[in-house]
Amino acid sequence: AQLVYDGTVLSADAAACLAEQWTQLLQAALADPQRAWAQLPISGPQQAQIIAAPAQQPVIEAVTLVELITRQVQRQPDAVALSDQQGDLTYAQLNASATQLAHQLVDAGIAANVPVGILFPRGNAAIVAMLAVMKAGGAYVPVDPTYPQDRRAYMLADSAIAHIVVSPELADSVPAGLHCIVLADLHAASALPPLPLPHSDDLAYLIYTSGSTGAPKAVEISHGALSHSTQVRMAAYEAPVSAYLLLSSFAFDSSVAGIFWTLAQGGRLVLPAPGEELGMPRLAQLIARHRVSHGLSLPSLYQALLDQLGGADSLRCWIVAGEACPPSLIAQHRNALPGALLVNEYGPTEATVWATYDLLDTDRALTIGRPIAGMDLRVLNEHDVASGIGEPGEIILAGPTLARGYRHKPGETAKAFVTIADG
Repeated sequence: AQLVYDGTVLSADAAACLAEQWTQLLQAALADPQRAWAQLPISGPQQAQIIAAPAQQPVIEAVTLVELITRQVQRQPDAVALSDQQGDLTYAQLNASATQLAHQLVDAGIAANVPVGILFPRGNAAIVAMLAVMKAGGAYVPVDPTYPQDRRAYMLADSAIAHIVVSPELADSVPAGLHCIVLADLHAASALPPLPLPHSDDLAYLIYTSGSTGAPKAVEISHGALSHSTQVRMAAYEAPVSAYLLLSSFAFDSSVAGIFWTLAQGGRLVLPAPGEELGMPRLAQLIARHRVSHGLSLPSLYQALLDQLGGADSLRCWIVAGEACPPSLIAQHRNALPGALLVNEYGPTEATVWATYDLLDTDRALTIGRPIAGMDLRVLNEHDVASGIGEPGEIILAGPTLARGYRHKPGETAKAFVTIADG
């Protein structure tokens, strides 16, 4: 058969796409003539390939982030792991402090899958607390001290935590009835023996959704999902992280990307002081001082930051996520930092931070990209049939980075985490 089309209206690719859709639709109708037209598949194999994950899959080790970070401690103990306004912590110091706190948590009854609250301002101590909870076998639950009191109270009550690790200045804000552990000193007095490593099926953290579609829900992420997501990120981005500027709140899952991507590779995590994350001149100073190589932010924040960067030659990659990226930002980035990559990421909290990514360039259309390695992405219509290109639908995700579900919400978990016809 010969495909005839008006080249002034359609490109060759668009014409081929339409031809495949019609062929697929007619074949499906002949195969099942009793089926309603709206329930017939329109997307063919070629279109499915467009949104498929890369065929070449990276090798994913069966290890947790605790083990990956421990390797960096052994490999380069004196390298700087964390930098905040109070100073630096080396990998050896991070490990010793986290191990000491982890022993305290174990003595307090923390074990596998037990949630532990984390209430800290932006800084090194918060990272120590997160790692300590994971070393103890628990799952950290970050609570942002800048949140309104009623939202913090909701998170603490809804997660049903019994223990919380806090900074000294926030200890008085902890509700009565919670076992409060104050982390006042980041320098361990003596080395303590390592604790057993967590298992991949154990919970690593609980992070709340924004609540934009109802009450915020605590998403349960396992060590296996966190490790897979992080290792895929390390494989997808060729330039290793030497220094990462962490702008996200600890209570947002985008913080997870920067924290563990950096520490698993032996890089430096740079944490602006509370309130500095929106000060563009100050952020530019931190990027220059610490030779920051990577960062992540909302597109709107990056647009404002670019005006301050000038020739920031240390930057290798900046990721934008969390809102639609305006096309003008791509050109602005290219003009300001031609040697750095600009990447658009998309992913719900339930997929462990990211599900798709796309290298942005002025010569290509702006999209959310293709699925990360190991992620199965479908766009389905209301009949759970694959939508064709140009047809509206709902994104469905499947893969090893999916969450367990929503804590204490079996009904909402069953509604969101479904099995489709082909499994």
